[in-house]
Amino acid sequence: MGEGRGMRRYAWLLAMGLLASAGGLLGARFLRAPAPAAEVVAPMPTTELLLVLERAGLSTSAAAVPLGHRVTLRVRNERQAPVTLVLQGYEDRFRAGPIEPDATWRGEFVADRPGEAFAWLVEGEVVGRLQVIGSHLVEGHR
Repeated sequence: MGEGRGMRRYAWLLAMGLLASAGGLLGARFLRAPAPAAEVVAPMPTTELLLVLERAGLSTSAAAVPLGHRVTLRVRNERQAPVTLVLQGYEDRFRAGPIEPDATWRGEFVADRPGEAFAWLVEGEVVGRLQVIGSHLVEGHR
């Protein structure tokens, strides 16, 4: 009789193992992994500029912005004819105009190219300068 009892114990252990496995599979199917936390991106710092195009050039002939800032611009045309303002060195991403007389253009660009002598141009004529302050080297690199 001892042999029959031992077989029942093994049968009972096997049944419990099968039930535990089935329960684990069902539980895993209905449980969902938590959604990954959204990566928090710091907002880009912003610098605002107001440029007024007067007959002789810009009212502020020189301006400076920090490297890596979003530059929001308002360009006011106080000339008698429509004008287009271009920033030399940023031609691929900044062009204001044509701006009608007594109108204000609004736009933005990211100042990610450091330098001291970016020229504001109207019809190829230099009307002012923009300096983008900061190193072209990435922090931590030599």
